[in-house]
Amino acid sequence: MAQDMSKDDFLLLLSKKLTDRLDQQELLDYHIYLANHPEYQEIVTTLDDFFRAEQQPISDLEQELHLEKIYDRIGRPHRSKRGYKRVLQLTIGIAACLLLFFIWNNTRKQELDTIQPPITFQEISSPKKNYLVALEDGTTVILDQDATLFFNTAFGSKSRLARLEGNAQFDVATDAEMPMRIDLKNWDIVVKGTSFNIFQDKTSGHYELQLFEGKVEIASKNNARPLLLVKPKHKVKWTATSTQPHDFHMSKMTDDELYTKQQQYRDSLIFKNVAFKDLAVKIKDRYKKTLIFKNQNIARKRYTGIISNIRLEELLYVLSIGNSFNYEIRDSIVIIK
Repeated sequence: MAQDMSKDDFLLLLSKKLTDRLDQQELLDYHIYLANHPEYQEIVTTLDDFFRAEQQPISDLEQELHLEKIYDRIGRPHRSKRGYKRVLQLTIGIAACLLLFFIWNNTRKQELDTIQPPITFQEISSPKKNYLVALEDGTTVILDQDATLFFNTAFGSKSRLARLEGNAQFDVATDAEMPMRIDLKNWDIVVKGTSFNIFQDKTSGHYELQLFEGKVEIASKNNARPLLLVKPKHKVKWTATSTQPHDFHMSKMTDDELYTKQQQYRDSLIFKNVAFKDLAVKIKDRYKKTLIFKNQNIARKRYTGIISNIRLEELLYVLSIGNSFNYEIRDSIVIIK
């Protein structure tokens, strides 16, 4: 019988056990079910302690008067005094069981909901200088030689997490609801969409962030609040031992310095298995031309190669050889069709 018992049947047995007595068979079924469902032991103990605790007793007269009012309202004949007491006890028992089981189940659900699976990361290393990495959300990263980028496997779906070893230039796709967080040892670079360089010197422990446009926040891992807000056309320097805001030094870049830092990763560009639409972002930076795709199949085509000192027309011609497409240059726009 215990093997076929449902949770509702067990609740009834538990209620009866707490407020009255179980016969021998019911008690056996009760213990067998509880042995097969040890996850209920905690709540059963709580209920048992609850009913054993000293409470202000309710007189038989008060119980009788209360139940008489209930029977009068529902138009049912009155029961014996002994019946009142047992019904009231059983009603209280069932209600308490249901309430505490509801609370317990919801607490367990909340606990399970808060358990997050471990975050897995992908890793891409740059064998040479200016290695282009295109992420799923449209963010592009150019890695310096021997730099490594780690990013979460589901990047752009629910979170945008990354860690950088070495130097790189970032063009982060705009998403105010899902900022990108870049792990730099004791600090996080929090980005909602902008362009900047990150420089790290492993030997001296010095860091530098050069912001070209947009805004970037530097936040401590121990405090969710931003420590420092970096302004466009500014650079920030700090060290591995920096712990306070006054340890960070921010200054505005001159026009010449800004141009030099922006062009630092643009003398040549290495890319591997990168979609044409992502490559178009870097083509715009280099040639000041915006690519518009009339054919989305072409936009999704992937390329591997190197862009160095080559005219835009020559580059488009080379790209069109592998995946046949036509193009038309109109002032600052290139139409791919």
